[in-house]
Amino acid sequence: MNQMQKRLEIIKIAISMTDEETIRLQLLKLDHFEDDNDLSEIISLLKQKYYAKAQEMISKYNTKIKDKADYEMNPENDINEVDCKSNTSNVNAIIKEFSSLKPTNPIKVKITKSYCDNNTTDVILSDTQINNEPDNTREDSPNSDSKLIYNKENFMYEKMPSISAIFHNLALHYCKNNSTHLTKAAEVWMKHIASSGYNDSEIYKILAHVNKLKEESNFTEAAQLILVCGSTESNLGQLLFARELIKGDLYEKNETSAFELIKELALAGYDEAICDYGQLVEYGIGTQSDSKHAEEIYKDAVNIDSERGKRLYENIRKKNHKFLSFLRR
Repeated sequence: MNQMQKRLEIIKIAISMTDEETIRLQLLKLDHFEDDNDLSEIISLLKQKYYAKAQEMISKYNTKIKDKADYEMNPENDINEVDCKSNTSNVNAIIKEFSSLKPTNPIKVKITKSYCDNNTTDVILSDTQINNEPDNTREDSPNSDSKLIYNKENFMYEKMPSISAIFHNLALHYCKNNSTHLTKAAEVWMKHIASSGYNDSEIYKILAHVNKLKEESNFTEAAQLILVCGSTESNLGQLLFARELIKGDLYEKNETSAFELIKELALAGYDEAICDYGQLVEYGIGTQSDSKHAEEIYKDAVNIDSERGKRLYENIRKKNHKFLSFLRR
């Protein structure tokens, strides 16, 4: 807020307190500012002691000045993918980014048991195969232990006998319908996790199935399946659940809780969560907007070689640079 606006606000308060001496002193100070038609009219009303009308005009005038300054200080709208005009457009743009979720890079790990023989949740996933899902490839050497080259998605988490309790606790807090009656698919998925363990590859398949359920408007089953994923120890599963809290079509929209969940995952080093965290900070979703902090977050994603992070980092660097250039004018 500039000096002229501050003095007008002081005058508004002085009018409320019937402090004519303060009004008189502030009017003298306003003579130092270059005026315009609106300001001239305000000064004229104050001198004639039409205080109620002057107070109303001051409010409108300061709002107009603020809106103009906000527009001029955000020239990044023409270079950034996200329209910053409203919180709704920010959320929609971030949700669009969610569709860019990709499997992480493959890693080589020595294994002591073959997970390839482990039964999966084919009863609910048989028609939900994800395109381009990498195949498991086994390398055998007569002089070494058997090794498996596989993606992080194929790392098997230990079975979770407590999955049901965690699921119902989350359901009570976040579901639009707190009914504990499970759909068949959610029950099968939960039993599989409790008795056999699970991996992120299976969670990707669940996500593909959930997207089909949404198209069919089967939101109850979709919500339960994602909630089971969010009840696991998988970063991916928890991220999918947090994202749904932002979307608000499966659960009550809760941007604050989503922000805290995603921040925790980001601090744990999960690359997709770091990118999400940066966007939430950049556009003020569930927290205060802070473009500079968001740039630092994206830099962390760049440091772990995230392609999405690199793109977001370059975008915000351009935006922040343009903003600083404006300030130097």
